[in-house]
Amino acid sequence: MKDKRGVQRGRCLKCLECEYYDLPPQGNDCGYCGCPPVQHLQTPVTQLVQSSGLEGQKFDQLSEKRKLALGWLPYPKAAKSRFNNEILPAFYEASYPVPDDKRFKTDFIMERNRAFEIKEKIEKHESKLSFIRGDNPAAGGRFLKAQFSIKSKHDLVTCETNLEKLNIILAALNKEKQMVQEDDNSLFRSDGLRLKTGQVSKHDYNSKALGKISSLISCAESDRGRLEAALQRLKTFFSSEENHLSRAKRMKKEAKRKNEKRKALRRERQEAILIEAVFGGVSDAGVQQVYVGAVAALNYQQGTHLYTLLKRLQITAEAHDQILTNLSGPGKQGYRAAHLNYHVACRGECESEDCAFYERAAQLFRSLGGQTHHNLYAPAATGLPQLNMAELDMEVFQQAESSPELIHLLSVGCFAEEVEGLMKTL
Repeated sequence: MKDKRGVQRGRCLKCLECEYYDLPPQGNDCGYCGCPPVQHLQTPVTQLVQSSGLEGQKFDQLSEKRKLALGWLPYPKAAKSRFNNEILPAFYEASYPVPDDKRFKTDFIMERNRAFEIKEKIEKHESKLSFIRGDNPAAGGRFLKAQFSIKSKHDLVTCETNLEKLNIILAALNKEKQMVQEDDNSLFRSDGLRLKTGQVSKHDYNSKALGKISSLISCAESDRGRLEAALQRLKTFFSSEENHLSRAKRMKKEAKRKNEKRKALRRERQEAILIEAVFGGVSDAGVQQVYVGAVAALNYQQGTHLYTLLKRLQITAEAHDQILTNLSGPGKQGYRAAHLNYHVACRGECESEDCAFYERAAQLFRSLGGQTHHNLYAPAATGLPQLNMAELDMEVFQQAESSPELIHLLSVGCFAEEVEGLMKTL
């Protein structure tokens, strides 16, 4: 650039960093380095054009050895290596002439790392935004539609989660935009209108990155508005103050329901097989006959199903006794286990003759020293005498204190008055 006297000025001889003289709006000192005009060499116009990089040697015209010295990678495979070779020609041509290959390579690697980091961040945010807009059940794509169908209360959680993710992405994009903008501003001279020497390729890359980031921010803000509207609609539909089950609890509840349904289906199939095998089917008139051979051949699982089946079917006492008489082996064990499990919480209120509680009560009465008749123990039912103090086993009595079976024996009059008096004092 010419000074106020019309002399073309170039490189500064004092600071060695200024490529050519920059005439300020006021005063004579260089607008870039602050040195006076006389410290800048008088430069012909043709030399000034070359030093600004407007007419330089093309990177493709360099020898392979020179390319490698400048940072060219002959066999790029990784993404960063391919990116290296993509931006190197423009960076070289913007920096021409290159007096020191080693310093150029150091500067280029720093710029390559910075540019590649920006590229990776943009691609990462773009991928996240693409997922949010997708059709995955965990994504928010369907909530971006004007009229979406509400499926369940879990839609609230899905919509809120995607909105939170979108806000995080927007914050990161705005931060990245600010950093790139600040870096790009540092490439200009003090007047803010002209680029510093050799910064054309950096400015071009920053401009492209800023355009891409701005586009992503615009799309993300549009999506955020639609997600917020969708969330408000969901909250209105379900009421935001309602307590929702967590995903784990819902899954557990659903698994339990399905498990119970599968058990019921298996039980129905087993009972249908048993009805056909043991009774030859059930007609409108009820059970007509019992196949004792099939009863004796039942396995453990079939024995458990037989117990619940006999509770449901209306059969004669004779048929019931016939079945119990012919049960044997695993079938009998399964039937017995089902019987005990059915009466595990019973306290005698079922009044069933085969209740396990009555069996435990009869066994306890015998251990205490009383007399029973086929698991019958109440004197009114057996005609046997009550248990008196002389025959009472005190050790067993103290161990069974306050047990449901002992209280039941007392309620049906199994003890003499002195034993009842003793129980009331305890």
